[in-house]
Amino acid sequence: MAKGNRKLEVSKETIEKIESFRPVIELVMEEKMESLDYCAELIIEMGLEKMVTDLLPKDNKELQQTMIAMFRKNPKFVSEFILEVLQKEPEEGKKELKIEWRPEYQ
Repeated sequence: MAKGNRKLEVSKETIEKIESFRPVIELVMEEKMESLDYCAELIIEMGLEKMVTDLLPKDNKELQQTMIAMFRKNPKFVSEFILEVLQKEPEEGKKELKIEWRPEYQ
């Protein structure tokens, strides 16, 4: 994963979650995470891709895989496209997504 020049600040609780989950990631990936930053970047990348697929029909794996491939290649274009489509969606659809992403909004 490429290193950038920006830094993100995360809460102590989030750092503790990443540190706690790191051994699980290492076991599944069958590799030692070189740093907590690398581990966090992997989690963020996976989370972003999950959020993209959450916006798509659950029964269309081909569409999900295509959108993820496009997002990896050109995240700005795909994000702008998704935003444009969502802005045309009724509020109810967006509310369902908000609840899925943050259950405390129920």
